[in-house]
Amino acid sequence: MQRLIYCPDNEKLEEASNLSKKLSLPIVVGESESISFVDFDRNSVSVLIVPEKNQIRFIENIKQGLHQSVRYTNEFVDLNSAALKDGDLEILPTIKEKHYCQFVYPCNNVGSRSFSVLVGGVVLEERNYSVS
Repeated sequence: MQRLIYCPDNEKLEEASNLSKKLSLPIVVGESESISFVDFDRNSVSVLIVPEKNQIRFIENIKQGLHQSVRYTNEFVDLNSAALKDGDLEILPTIKEKHYCQFVYPCNNVGSRSFSVLVGGVVLEERNYSVS
């Protein structure tokens, strides 16, 4: 998560500058793509905590009989109800935190495979990998 000072316009820049010096945080003046989805009062100087990380790591080519490890980080979504679907398998995370989860499961079927990371039945990520 990134912390920053929001300043609605140049008229309130002095207030934002004082807060920025005190907290050692950068200032964003006016609208920015990085904060467009954050819900806050856009008429006053504010300290914002902005999600910035969405990352998935997994083994793209794996040997049959080994375990696939999918590590997913998403600061935009609460992952407490996350699951992974690979074919007919629905896997719950072996490690679960609010914005991070890890899935580990055996790969016994040779060929091209795909998995989806879901939260509340909604697919957040889909990836392909191969088992040889």
